[in-house]
Amino acid sequence: MTYPEFLQQLDMAARDATVDDYLDEAENIAQHLPELYAIAHGGFRAVKETSGRSLKAFAFRYGIPLRTLEDWSAGVRHCPEYVWKMLGYIVWSEL
Repeated sequence: MTYPEFLQQLDMAARDATVDDYLDEAENIAQHLPELYAIAHGGFRAVKETSGRSLKAFAFRYGIPLRTLEDWSAGVRHCPEYVWKMLGYIVWSEL
């Protein structure tokens, strides 16, 4: 769920839904918060783990050389912060 979708659902809940509907949607949103926190604060490894993909599948899906991902995972090189944040947003929106 993307942030705009979240806001749209929140708006719909406020207009059309009963309190029970609103609470159900809030529970649905709350179940994704641990993944969102991990992505936002955990760096590349957290993004990759949240995706549930192997390194090879992650490389193929996002067009990143496998060797680069291996280096990032092993700590040989560091993934730039802007890259893991962009990947984190994409991975989270695919959940």
